[in-house]
Amino acid sequence: MDVVLEVLRTSNNNDERKKADAQLRQMQESDPQAFLMLTWDGISSTAVDTTTRFFLASTVVQFVEQSWQHSVPKDLQVVMINRYLHLLLCSEPLPSVTLARKVALLLGLMLKRCNARGEPGALPPPLEHAGKMIGESVVHAVNNLSPTLIGLATQYLLVLHVVLKEMEGKRVGGVFPRLCASLVPVMSSVFVSSATWDYVTCYMPLLYMMKCVLRVFGSGVFDAGFYPHLLDITWRLAHSVSVTGQPTERVERGQRLMEYAIKVQLKMLSVFPSKMDGLPPAFFISQGNGDMEDRSLLALLVAIIESPIGTVVTEKLVCRALLTFKALLTVEDSQPFVANCVIALANAPQLLSRVIDRITYFLADATGDAVLRAWDLSPEHHAAELERLIDDTEHVSSCAEELLLALTGSTHCSESSLRLTWEVANALLDRGGVEEVTAALHVIGICCYTMADGPYSASFMNFLAAKLLPIITAAATSTVGDQIYPSPFVLRRVVWVVGMWCESVKGSVARSEVHRALTSLLGAPTHVVLQLCALQAIGHFILDLNFSIEDVPAECVQGTLCAIQNLLPQLSAPATIEQLAGLVQGLIARKLLHVGSGELLLDMMLPAVYRAISGAQRTPDGEADHSGGNDDGDEESDDDVSLQGRCIGLLLECVHSCVTIAAPELEERVWSLFRAIVLPCTEPGSRLSLWADEQAWELLLSMCCAARSWLPETNDALLFCLDNMTREISSRHIVVRCVYSILLLCPEPAKHISVALVDHAMAELTQTCSSDVASAYFALLAVMLRRGEVTLRCHLLSLALHKFLSIKSVHSESFSEQLALLLAWGFLPYGDCENWEVILLDTVAKVLLHHPNANSFVEWIVLLFDVSPGPFVTEQLVRLLQHSLSAQHTVLLQLIGEDDRVMARKAVEGTLLPPSSMQERGADTDEVGELVRDPTEMLMELFGDTALIGASPHVIRLCRLFDVCAIS
Repeated sequence: MDVVLEVLRTSNNNDERKKADAQLRQMQESDPQAFLMLTWDGISSTAVDTTTRFFLASTVVQFVEQSWQHSVPKDLQVVMINRYLHLLLCSEPLPSVTLARKVALLLGLMLKRCNARGEPGALPPPLEHAGKMIGESVVHAVNNLSPTLIGLATQYLLVLHVVLKEMEGKRVGGVFPRLCASLVPVMSSVFVSSATWDYVTCYMPLLYMMKCVLRVFGSGVFDAGFYPHLLDITWRLAHSVSVTGQPTERVERGQRLMEYAIKVQLKMLSVFPSKMDGLPPAFFISQGNGDMEDRSLLALLVAIIESPIGTVVTEKLVCRALLTFKALLTVEDSQPFVANCVIALANAPQLLSRVIDRITYFLADATGDAVLRAWDLSPEHHAAELERLIDDTEHVSSCAEELLLALTGSTHCSESSLRLTWEVANALLDRGGVEEVTAALHVIGICCYTMADGPYSASFMNFLAAKLLPIITAAATSTVGDQIYPSPFVLRRVVWVVGMWCESVKGSVARSEVHRALTSLLGAPTHVVLQLCALQAIGHFILDLNFSIEDVPAECVQGTLCAIQNLLPQLSAPATIEQLAGLVQGLIARKLLHVGSGELLLDMMLPAVYRAISGAQRTPDGEADHSGGNDDGDEESDDDVSLQGRCIGLLLECVHSCVTIAAPELEERVWSLFRAIVLPCTEPGSRLSLWADEQAWELLLSMCCAARSWLPETNDALLFCLDNMTREISSRHIVVRCVYSILLLCPEPAKHISVALVDHAMAELTQTCSSDVASAYFALLAVMLRRGEVTLRCHLLSLALHKFLSIKSVHSESFSEQLALLLAWGFLPYGDCENWEVILLDTVAKVLLHHPNANSFVEWIVLLFDVSPGPFVTEQLVRLLQHSLSAQHTVLLQLIGEDDRVMARKAVEGTLLPPSSMQERGADTDEVGELVRDPTEMLMELFGDTALIGASPHVIRLCRLFDVCAIS
């Protein structure tokens, strides 16, 4: 075994490592005790170098994660837990913190996955013993702390931190809260002792103590006596780091400890909101008259927020302070005690004003010539940075936005917050500095929802008409060199604010003015950043719930399209391309673009699609999977790859929309997309297939439905789809729909329809659990029934009837109705055979003659009347009954008895009442309305094609094939 471990530790040969890894797994399964003892000897030996000990510990960690519970006997688990516990708590620390952390992780995983069970309300014995020993060791080391024992105290606290971190994930049985409760005396004692430590000399034990505090008092237990003490310590740290002229190391270590102290308070507010009333109100906000120093939590948070970032506080600390403030506001509606604290905040205008002033400061944009040059180098990045990032807890501007929204949206504090915010924003707008104006505009834009009600909405509309739109218009009619040209930084925020407030701009007149202003900026010689922001704002208005076609003048639509066409070749960021493609889709969906726009749209979008496809094909499939870097780098790479894939998918959706409004004369160009886009994007195993397989098939389906003539590419597409329809892919139902749609158009369908295809389709219809797949195969079977030659039609009808008669209950199987419809459509007239009806009746008779459930045929059709989704389906069932009962066929006359005929006649009579008669009988209005619905619409529902418009070539072909007018 030691040879195998050495190979895994030292070899760079991939084959050797795979072989050794397989051998080690086999040894671990056959003799886990030998593996655990061998690795223990190496990890615990001071004669073994640290690197090897770390490797062995990592190997055991992997084994514990995978096989500890089911492969290692309980007694051996306890033995190994005690050994590693004593190793970590011995009188000499391990040679490195890294090794100590890895061995502590090993111990934590063993305890977490241990099979031992405790008594009700008690901890499992191994965990109870470990917690007691670690706690005692920590207290002893802390109480006797000296320079020589700092390393040992650090290791003990590190062990406690890692064990707590692992046990936090064990939610079953309330183990983690009970463990934390048992450690409260330990942590309280340690915290009291640490008050006298110098946080530079004792930084490491203090850091791990804070990490333990975060688990115990942040997530495990609520201790009302602890948090005020933590708050007092944090205030002392705050005073210490704010002293000027200190060594950098001292400030940085104090800042790090403060970050954890505030994180504990943030965690406490998030985990224990219902227990806040256990703390005095003065803990959160000062209740005095201002003569005494305010040492409340909110005062501390404001002091942190107001401190200079970099010299006194870190950005992470400020972010945590902002988020802690927000966490308190988020529970005001559910916790009366917290609501009273928020009311006290609303009645403390000085404190609230300081918060809003500082938030506004954080929301100012960077300005200057260097920033403007950066705009020209990466315009997409600087346009995208205006977008709000949800759940961004690492950047102060995002956290400031979150707190501002919480304050202005608060139940008890919004009135004061909104008034102060509006006053601060207006004061900054009047004062006139570029950065200050961008901050004010940022504030107004972020508050688009919280300010939307009350007097602020009307104030904004005045602001829009008097200030914002004139600024945009001035920029569009001036040049960068003109003195009246507004600052590009201000202009960017102005455009953004207009887009953010789109829902508050009501009425076509006002919205048209906005569109004219924004579109005018697109044609002006200005920065690409500003054009992208203008398109983004236009997109907000297009997709807004208040949208109407009258909002957008025709010249604005044309200006928007021209801008997109000019910009797309210059863009490389997938997010920006995705955004513009989404805007084009929005224009099509809102019916602002019509058939005449198809060629322009294809000219605009196809080059971007081809570039994206080409770029993806040039990138090796495994490039994004390299793991040579750190985790953060890998995650960033994965995000980029995901964004690129999403961009290609949306581009294909956009082309799909363009195809739906392409003019008939563009058909050959549209079908050129089959080879250029559909084939590479659906190639099995390719990166493009992983990203855009479904969108590519949807594009092909839209091409099939819009097709008017049979082209060589159409024939190739049919063969391609037939080859792919049996693949196990999520878009298989779309592939089948492509087959059915092309067969509707095909001039010689008999060449492509076979008995094997019918059998496959029928099996899928009756066996699949997917309603989408069943609907697609039903449509395919119906078209094959109507367009196949007579022998194949007979085979399909025979198969459908056999499946129908074999159903145990027609009400329990979803495909019962679909099989009955196929039988009914089998009796529609055919023009290719004179005696078609006789042949089909012979087929039906033959099945009925040999099937054991033949006597149930009429009854089951009648039963389907009860679950018919509408009059159209009922008509088909009536037609089926009438043909079966009126057929002068010897076998059918014998098999269908008089009782069945009487039952069928009564069922038919009950379905043939005209709408007027139903109203006289008091039928439901919706039921009467169903009878007068457009039969084309009902046919489309049956075939799953409701998204298609009535003038679609596909719809016309389908209605003609099923003679909808004649039926209905």
